[in-house]
Amino acid sequence: MLSSTHRPGRAAAVALVAAAPLAAFWIIGDQSIDRDPAELDHMWRLDLSTGLVTGCGVVAAAIFVAAGVYLLAACRPFRERPARLVGSWAIAGGLVAGIVRAATAGVVGANIGGALAVMFGFPIVAAVVGYGAWPYVRDLPAVRRVLSRASARR
Repeated sequence: MLSSTHRPGRAAAVALVAAAPLAAFWIIGDQSIDRDPAELDHMWRLDLSTGLVTGCGVVAAAIFVAAGVYLLAACRPFRERPARLVGSWAIAGGLVAGIVRAATAGVVGANIGGALAVMFGFPIVAAVVGYGAWPYVRDLPAVRRVLSRASARR
C-alpha cells in the first residue's frame, strides 16, 4: 500500500486519518435534545457555530473520500500492515468524534451517556490504535528482544 518511495500515498494516508474524526463529527451531528437551552446540562460545552462545523465537515468528508479512493486505486500492491494502521486509526478517529458528540450533548439532568462514552470509549479507542500499531511496535529491536526472551523461557 505505501512503499518507501510512494510519498503521495503517505500524504493521502495522513489526510485520510486526519479527516476521519472531522467528517464523523459532522455526520453524527448535535445530539442535544429539543428543549430550552437554559434547561440543558452539558458534560462539556462546545460552542461551535453550525456553519463552521458544516463547512469543516464537508471539506473533511471530501478529503476522506478522495484519499480513500486514491489509496485503493493508486497504491498497488496492497500491503496489510499499512492498511491495518491507516484503517484502524481512521476508525479510532471516528470513535473519538462519537465520544465527543455524546459528551457534549445537551440533556436534562446528569450526562450519564457522556460519562459512559468517555469511560468505555477511550479504552476501546486505545485498543483500536494499538491493534493498528502493533505490527510496527513488534518490529522495534527492544520489543523483539523482550518477546524473544519471553518465548525462550517457555
